[in-house]
Amino acid sequence: MKLKSVYKMTGMLSLAALLFSAVCDTAYGAGGGNPSGHSNTAENAYQNSDALLEINHIARYTSGAEFDESGTEIVKYNYKNGYGYSVNGAESSLDIIDVAGQNNGEINLVKRIYLEDHGIEAGDLTSVTVHPKGKYVAVSAPAEDKTEKGKVVFLDAEGNLLNSLSVGSLPDMLTFTPDGEKLLVANEGEPSDDYQINPEGSISIVDITGNPKTLTAESVSALPFTKNMAPEDLRTVGPDAEKDYLNMEPEFISIDSDSKYAYATLQESNAVAKIDIQNKKIVEISSLGYKDHSVERNSMDISDQDGKNEMMTAPVLGLYQPDGIAAFEKNGETYILTANEGDAQDYEGYSEEARAGEIEGRVDLNAANFAGYSQKELDDMAEDGLFNDGNAGRLNITEQHSFKDGDIHNALVSFGGRSFSILKGSDLSQLYDSGNEFENIIQDEVPERFNIDFAGPDEYIQDDRSDNKGPEPESVETGKVGGKTYAFIGLERTGGIMIYDVTEPTAPEYAEYIYDETNTDISPEGIEFINPQDSPDGKARLMVANELSGTISTYSLQ
Repeated sequence: MKLKSVYKMTGMLSLAALLFSAVCDTAYGAGGGNPSGHSNTAENAYQNSDALLEINHIARYTSGAEFDESGTEIVKYNYKNGYGYSVNGAESSLDIIDVAGQNNGEINLVKRIYLEDHGIEAGDLTSVTVHPKGKYVAVSAPAEDKTEKGKVVFLDAEGNLLNSLSVGSLPDMLTFTPDGEKLLVANEGEPSDDYQINPEGSISIVDITGNPKTLTAESVSALPFTKNMAPEDLRTVGPDAEKDYLNMEPEFISIDSDSKYAYATLQESNAVAKIDIQNKKIVEISSLGYKDHSVERNSMDISDQDGKNEMMTAPVLGLYQPDGIAAFEKNGETYILTANEGDAQDYEGYSEEARAGEIEGRVDLNAANFAGYSQKELDDMAEDGLFNDGNAGRLNITEQHSFKDGDIHNALVSFGGRSFSILKGSDLSQLYDSGNEFENIIQDEVPERFNIDFAGPDEYIQDDRSDNKGPEPESVETGKVGGKTYAFIGLERTGGIMIYDVTEPTAPEYAEYIYDETNTDISPEGIEFINPQDSPDGKARLMVANELSGTISTYSLQ
């Protein structure tokens, strides 16, 4: 395996100073620095020396699943026994793997747990989390009919059944509070494909102060999203806006260090919710607004058929629509990081998606919606081929947004921010967004991977995702290494991990971008940071579950 690491100074599009190679693949006997990148040596090109991490690939787990069968999705680590717990979508199983006992670069499977062997019917497994004391784990299991209530299943550290409880429809993610007293579950509540059944999305809070074997239905509290919670600027989703509840689909949850507040991404609604855990109440829903791609900092490549990687400003407003979320503390404030992937409601019975060129006759762009263009410039762009396939014609946009006059679109609105953001936990205001940095970094340093889409393990198409969410930042995790706080953002389509020093939350610094040059690890879905005190060797570690390749790789960080 060859691990590529790319470095450059924050905010600069030109090359920085070439420094020493600090990354190697110890699992495969790689040597030290080799700027040429040949043999089994990892290549370090350019770095931000103030934010530099030394990263060593330690070992890999291979699930055995075929390409694009979701052999590994979410992974969590148990410091008590050195095991990892991996959701295997291909097998609908929980794979228990021996992370601490890795052997010559290989992580072995300890056992594979099937819920049906415990008499539990489920359509899938979607997430796993380890109790802070390491004695047991919980997994989320949607019903075979995803619109019906799903389950949370408690297993001991060896995978033996302890208990199961009903929660909301399509439990998609779950996490324990740091104090170990509560379990929070994001019940996504997706509609049926014909959109005839559309269950409520909700948050479940499970009181787990006692033995998990004694938990009952009374241990579960359901928190729905009702209309009285909605801010005026909330994006409505779906064809029926007159429901008693909001059509929310909570995706991911992160919790502050005091176990006081939780924060949940509401991806399709382009919002974040704040939850008072002790009082079991959703206290705020904050709309994330729109990203103005008409300004230079938010430029993007909008076409997959222009034959080139070209970053440009465009008369497009982007919905941030975060998937993954993480939290860290500094000076008494909680800071929230979001990976702004983007997602649409796209079902047989209802779809909000369209190509910009398909609605050309119903577009009348208004300069009041854009900071970067005058009305004349917008009119000229429309006349000069804006809606051609080589420009914005193939850009995936939503027809459900507030920038409309009847059926006329006064702006093009796309899915996903192609970035990560930092919010203040106290008021959910945005302090920072990485703008166009992900696309610019990849375009400058590894252009062959620019907005790629994998058609197979050894085949990817450059520029193929430019018209649809670009690099797709999917997941985000934070951790402290050497006194600095880092953010690790997984790029689902482009692959690899973007790393930022977020020690100063208002002024993050780009550190490096790492990816597997051999494409053994493809499409990071879940990221787990292991603190040095919990790690098998006393060094901070990162575990990355790669969905398309069905692999998990571990890295040491110094």
